[in-house]
Amino acid sequence: MKKVDPSYLMLPGESARLHCRLKGSPVIQVTWFKNNKELTESNTIRMSFVNSEAVLDITDVKVEDSGTYSCEAVNDVGSDSCSAEIVVKGLLTWS
Repeated sequence: MKKVDPSYLMLPGESARLHCRLKGSPVIQVTWFKNNKELTESNTIRMSFVNSEAVLDITDVKVEDSGTYSCEAVNDVGSDSCSAEIVVKGLLTWS
């Protein structure tokens, strides 16, 4: 498993793309987590697995999207995982 970059510093509204390149057979099952909680697809979260690469796309990130994201790959012979930290910095406003 090729590891993702260890951390990303982002601003609200940007898009994040995390990916892990996987090698192995038989069939690999991939699960993405945020802070150890399994992620599901939504309007802003998309997951794909094409050509041995697991991809997590997060669009229009918000401060609450900050956290540790991990990808876990499992098949009949074992498992492996990788993780990355995303930090979304809030914008300061003056009144």
